[in-house]
Amino acid sequence: MGSTVRNAEKLVERCMKGNDASHDASHVWRVRDLALSLAREEGLSSHPDSMEIVELAALLHDIGDYKYLRDPSEEKIVEDFLEEEGLEENKKTKILSIIKKMGEYFAYYLNCFQHANLPSDLVRYA
Repeated sequence: MGSTVRNAEKLVERCMKGNDASHDASHVWRVRDLALSLAREEGLSSHPDSMEIVELAALLHDIGDYKYLRDPSEEKIVEDFLEEEGLEENKKTKILSIIKKMGEYFAYYLNCFQHANLPSDLVRYA
C-alpha cells in the first residue's frame, strides 16, 4: 500500500469522525473493499494505476460531501489533498471525475459496465 493511500485513510478518519453511521469511516472502508473486490473480478489487478484510482476514489468519495460539510473551506479538501500528495494529473482528474459522478442513478451504474470507464463504474457501483 502506497503512502498516498495511507494518507487518504488518515484523512478519512479525521474528516468522517462524528458523521452518522451511514457515512462514517466504516462506510468508506466497506465501499473501498467492495470496489477493490469488483476491480479484481473485472481483471484490473494487473493494472496497478487503475487499482490505485479505484481505491483512492472509494476512500475519498464522501469527503467534502455537501451533506457533511462543517465549514465551507472543506469543499475543496479532496482536490487539495490530491495536489499535496503530488498525484499525476491524469490520476487526479480520474479520481475527481469518479467522485463527482457518485450521485447518479443505479440504472446508469449498471449500464456503465458496458463502457471503457471501468474504474469509475466500479467505485460508483460499490
